[in-house]
Amino acid sequence: MLTLRPYQTECLAKIDQEAKRGVSRQLIALPTGTGKTIVFAHLIKERSGRALILAHRDELIRQAVDKLEMVAPELRDDVGVVKAERNDVDKRVVVASVQTVTQPKRLEALGEFETVVVDEAHHAAAPSYRRILDTLNPDLLLGFTATPERTDRKSLYDVFQRIVYRKTLLEMIGAGYCCDLRSKQVSLRRLHLEGIQKRGQDFDDGALGFALEEAQAPEHIAAAVQEHAPGRKALIFLPTMATAEATRDELKKLGMRAATVQGKDKLEDRRKTLLDFSEGKWQALTNCAVLLEGYDEPSVNCVVVARPTYSRVMYQQMIGRGTRTYFGKKDCLILDLVGAEQTVGLQTFESLFNLRQETAEKGLLDLLRSVHKQEEAGVEGTQIEVVEGSRLNWIEDPGLTGLPTRWLLSCGE
Repeated sequence: MLTLRPYQTECLAKIDQEAKRGVSRQLIALPTGTGKTIVFAHLIKERSGRALILAHRDELIRQAVDKLEMVAPELRDDVGVVKAERNDVDKRVVVASVQTVTQPKRLEALGEFETVVVDEAHHAAAPSYRRILDTLNPDLLLGFTATPERTDRKSLYDVFQRIVYRKTLLEMIGAGYCCDLRSKQVSLRRLHLEGIQKRGQDFDDGALGFALEEAQAPEHIAAAVQEHAPGRKALIFLPTMATAEATRDELKKLGMRAATVQGKDKLEDRRKTLLDFSEGKWQALTNCAVLLEGYDEPSVNCVVVARPTYSRVMYQQMIGRGTRTYFGKKDCLILDLVGAEQTVGLQTFESLFNLRQETAEKGLLDLLRSVHKQEEAGVEGTQIEVVEGSRLNWIEDPGLTGLPTRWLLSCGE
C-alpha cells in the first residue's frame, strides 16, 4: 500500500472541499517530482463513475497507467488507453492521447466521464484541448501542472475557475521532497542573444541553433560539463538536433559517454536510450525539446540549459528534470548558457529566484537556512505576494544579512 505524503493528502482533501463548494473546474500546481500522478491516481480510485486522463506525450500516458495500477491494483483490468491504433473506450478509466481524441470520431467514441484529469494542464487553453473539454463537459475537471502559466499569454482561467491547491518548488526543497538546486553560468563571448530572430515571445529555434554553432557552443558546453559537473549525470537541452548531435560528439571527444534522443526516433529506440541512461551506460544525454515534459529520471543531477529562453514556463520545465530526490543525490547543478551581454528578460536560475550569482552557486538550501537564521534573529521584513504563489520577503538591510534584497520565502499562499 502506497503511503501518501502529507501534502498529497492535504491536496486531495482540498479538491473534495472545493468540489462540494461548487468549484467544478480546478487547477492544482505542484512542482515536478512531487507526485502529481500519484495524487490524481488516488482521486480516481476513490471517486465513482468513469474517469479520463488526457496527456500529450507517450511518456505521460505510460506513467499514468503505471501509477494507476500501482495505486489501485484492483483497477488493473479496467484501465485502458486510447492512442493511435489502441482504442480501449469501454474501460472505466481511460488514458487518452490528446492528438488522438481531438479527432471527431475518436472523441465521440469515448462516451461520458464523471471525472476528467488534464496532465500538464498549462496546455489546456489550446484549441485542441478546449474542443475535447467542451465536448465532454464532466462533473469534475482537474488540471495538474508544475507551471500554471502559458507562453502564448492565453489564460488558463478560461478553462479552470481557480488554483485550489499549490506548493512551490522552494517549499518542497525546504521540506526535503525535492532536492537542492544550485547553479553556475557559462558565458559565451561570441554569443550575442539580443540580435537573434524571435518567433512569438521566444527565440526562433533555427536561428538560435545557428547562433550557437557560430559561437562554438557545443565545444564550450562539453568543456563546462567536464569542468563543473565531473561524475554527474547530465541532461542537456539544446534548440536544434544539429546542436544536440554536435554537443554529444564534443562530449565524446572529451572521453565522456554521451547519447542523443530526438523526436524522429522510433519509440522503442528512444525508450532503449533512456533506459541505458538510467542504468548508467551514458553519462550525458542531449536532446532538443523531447524531454521537456513527462520524463522522470531521478538520478539526473546536472541539467544544462543550453537552449536560452525568454519563457519562464520552458525554463522551469528544463530545470524540473533535475528536482527529484534520489539515493545519494546531494543536489542538482544547473548550468545556464548565457551570451556575452546581459539580456533583458532572459530566464536563468538567478532571475527565476531573484538571486545574486554567489547565492545561486551555493544553492537554495543554503539560502533557506540563512532565511531561517534571520527569522530566529528577529530580522523584520515585509511579505509581498509574487506570481509564483510564494511570497517575497523584503529585507530592509541586505548588507546586514548578506542576502539579496529580495528572496523567496517558502511559506505558500
